Amino acid sequence: AGHALHGGAHALLAGSPGTRERHLAEALRHFADGDPLVPATALLPALTSHPDPVLDAFRTRLRGPHREAADCLRRLLADATTPA
Repeated sequence: AGHALHGGAHALLAGSPGTRERHLAEALRHFADGDPLVPATALLPALTSHPDPVLDAFRTRLRGPHREAADCLRRLLADATTPA
């Protein structure tokens, strides 16, 4: 049962700049795998500091079997970016 909570814990810790380096990779892995405890919004703070791995995780999620949230993910990414 504790393993099921790991993704959510990593996502929470990845949201904080002080603990992001240590937990972001695991949070992104859980997110890309479709973990329901790792919402897309939990990863947005890391988008500015680690854009490539965060965008890779979104890309994987959008292309994978967990496409049910594709529209939500697209909206979150659109809202998270500032036009040039």
